[in-house]
Amino acid sequence: MKNVTKVCWPLLMVFFLFSCSGGSGQTNFVRYSKVESYLDEETSDVYVSFKATYFLGKLKFPQLTFPLIDDFDPLNPVGEIHFSVKEDDLKKSHVNVVEAKINLTRSSKMKGLDPYLPNGEKIPVGGMVNARIINMRIGNTQSKSYVLLAENKVMVGYALGIEEIGEATNYLGVSNYFLRFLYNYIEGVVGFYSGDFDNQDGLAVFFNLNTVISNDLIRVLFSNEMATKSMIEKSKGMNKTDLEFDNKKTLGKNYNKAMREINKMIQVEREITFN
Repeated sequence: MKNVTKVCWPLLMVFFLFSCSGGSGQTNFVRYSKVESYLDEETSDVYVSFKATYFLGKLKFPQLTFPLIDDFDPLNPVGEIHFSVKEDDLKKSHVNVVEAKINLTRSSKMKGLDPYLPNGEKIPVGGMVNARIINMRIGNTQSKSYVLLAENKVMVGYALGIEEIGEATNYLGVSNYFLRFLYNYIEGVVGFYSGDFDNQDGLAVFFNLNTVISNDLIRVLFSNEMATKSMIEKSKGMNKTDLEFDNKKTLGKNYNKAMREINKMIQVEREITFN
């Protein structure tokens, strides 16, 4: 169990809870998102790259790059993820940037199956037929990257363990709060999670790849076939929005007490620590 006396939950929860627009269940916390698929011509492996920016008030990501590690083959990373901050001097503000690339072909054959967030709760995505959920460790941290592979859909995402969030979970216990986002036909879910034990608190984001992964590519990922350039070209610009999202929110019993602590912290600039 955690043994925490100092409580100073950073800005995350405030902006998740109050950035909804009109009760639509969506969030403007995600300021930009882009996903692309491409083919490695030497290996015929399918890759996906994704980039997103997040508004977290004065909270800042550290400038770091981590490999995405298959614990069954740790010397050969499956991809990488990069964190940075983009400053806007005119507005005197900034956004946090996450960029990643994943070898989908290789990850689809991995053994690391795990359908849960680090706090033991299920990933908040539904409607995936015969889904396999594969996870990779983010560098030397307890954070994870995920590939959700199903017969009708592919998603990628990450759960970033954030040390500062754990400072408030004595108030909240096991909690989840996720919202849907849609940016330029890129859709997904974003939110926070917390748990009763160390390394069970953080930020999670999942992207629906339905605009860059066609049914032909999904078939390839489920088989021993080789992907082709024409499959990649057919996957571009499909512009479907078909995400099924379980937006059930669970908040700990001392939610109001935690919110009072949050309100004291919202003007504090700090760099978060990944765990």
